[in-house]
Amino acid sequence: MTALQNKRSDLRLVAIADGARDNGNFLATDFSEAIQIRDFFHAAENLKKALDNIYPTDSERAKQRWNELRGTLRRRPTVLIRFLQHCAMIGVVETDLTRKN
Repeated sequence: MTALQNKRSDLRLVAIADGARDNGNFLATDFSEAIQIRDFFHAAENLKKALDNIYPTDSERAKQRWNELRGTLRRRPTVLIRFLQHCAMIGVVETDLTRKN
């Protein structure tokens, strides 16, 4: 990989992985310069957990918001990734989406 990067400095490394914490740790350690992409389903799962914590006494409202925001996650993932990162920082949800994508 280093040889290719030396020949083509215009290329960017993109690392794609599912949302398992071990994968995030591996990418952060060995490929910290890469653009990191996590799969939609793990991000949606983290979104559901955050909404369940935000609406602890109204599971129907949490489900409704999750259905609405899943579409946003598909169309504009960086917006909701930032939201999930914020939720992790304030302790609303545990997630490994703490790296910039």
